[in-house]
Amino acid sequence: MMEGVIIQGVGGIYKVSVDGKIVDAIARGRIKKEGIKPVIGDRVCLEKEADSFAVAKILERKNCLIRPAVANIDQIIVVIAATQPDPSFKQTDKLLVMLEYADYPIIVCINKTDLENGEAFGAVYEKAGYPVYYVSTAEHTGIDALKDIMKGKVTAFAGCSGVGKSSLVNAIDPAYALETGAVGKIKRGRHTTTHAKLLPLKFGGFIADTPGFSVVDITHIPKESLYQCFPEMRNLQCRFTGCSHTNEPGCAVLEKYHAGEISKERYDSYLALYTELAALHKY
Repeated sequence: MMEGVIIQGVGGIYKVSVDGKIVDAIARGRIKKEGIKPVIGDRVCLEKEADSFAVAKILERKNCLIRPAVANIDQIIVVIAATQPDPSFKQTDKLLVMLEYADYPIIVCINKTDLENGEAFGAVYEKAGYPVYYVSTAEHTGIDALKDIMKGKVTAFAGCSGVGKSSLVNAIDPAYALETGAVGKIKRGRHTTTHAKLLPLKFGGFIADTPGFSVVDITHIPKESLYQCFPEMRNLQCRFTGCSHTNEPGCAVLEKYHAGEISKERYDSYLALYTELAALHKY
């Protein structure tokens, strides 16, 4: 048997990286019977069958995203455009909450800084405790710093359409030449990537180029757990068990907010998302 990493899967054919070489493989019948579908990022065992290869076993996953389907991710870089499209705190925070609940290491990347520096938006996330990088794919600034944190790791990119994820992958390694799309006059991005891929990096590691998080779903998160998905809130101890952190006396989150240690933008996002979850989970 040989071990490799699935870097792409289309129509039941999987491209697997084995010691730097790419081979095509299909999934064996017993894997299908077990109900486990191979996804990009899976570490697999391959068996040679005549002139072809078969995925005989999927090794244990350390994590797995459902949409997009990617396994064994070391870190996720959340890409936000400084402008075109204009960034949204609530939209960004909803994505961050989904990833935090799944316990992924997160890095925030502000792109298109040649059009707008994005520092005011990024400062909110620096204050929340996230590492924030500022880049411009148009001017190729900040790219080397991203490469440094990606060496030897499997990195996924997340973000709304139009923020420049594919352009960012191109800047990290122009050899990939991923399709990018222009932003139209209405200043909204459009989806340009159609299939998830895991791309080997020349300097070590992989980068996941995905169709993006077109649907950010947090409905599975209990409202009582929401505050734990905000790094600046999760270690605080309130006076009462089950505090909603909205209006209770002795609430440590509210105290920190009123002291200016939690930004208004982040707390407003918490309230909006808590209200959404409370309406869904009436218990």
